[in-house]
Amino acid sequence: AVLFRRLLSNIDEFLTTVPANIQETCKVRLLQAAQNEQNEQMVKKISDSIAELAKCCLGEDGTNQWPDILTFLYECCNSSQSIMKEVALHIIIAFPGIFGTQQETYIQVIKEMFASCIQPSNSEKVRLLSARAACTFITECVEEPKYRMFIDLYPGILEAIGIAVKSESDDSVLKTFVE
Repeated sequence: AVLFRRLLSNIDEFLTTVPANIQETCKVRLLQAAQNEQNEQMVKKISDSIAELAKCCLGEDGTNQWPDILTFLYECCNSSQSIMKEVALHIIIAFPGIFGTQQETYIQVIKEMFASCIQPSNSEKVRLLSARAACTFITECVEEPKYRMFIDLYPGILEAIGIAVKSESDDSVLKTFVE
């Protein structure tokens, strides 16, 4: 997964360099790997590879050449399995611009994805990742007047910061929130 991600980051024009059938195979196999992997470290590496591939599949005009990835993110965030939620959130943290030109169309759905993952009914890890993903997305992808749309996520983000501070193991949520 790490080598594949590095390979992708070194290919300037993935969509024009790599044959379409190989592109499709890569997409399908990465999503399958993310769904089947149980090792947390490997899941993160696979998620990073998926994010890198999604970057390659985003056209210069912001058009997403991999629409299935958006469906995959939505399904993962609504999964009953914590590890699938983690996959989606890792991908969004690694590439918050993954929604491309469809971001405006799906902004409410994106917000609902974060809201569902930050709920106390989820594991602490999912809540921390959701807070990071939401903060990263808002900071990097949302224009200032639309910040208010995400205001109801802030209590959950603040709770996640409290969890992180108590555990003293991860300050990335706080750093992301400060940004």
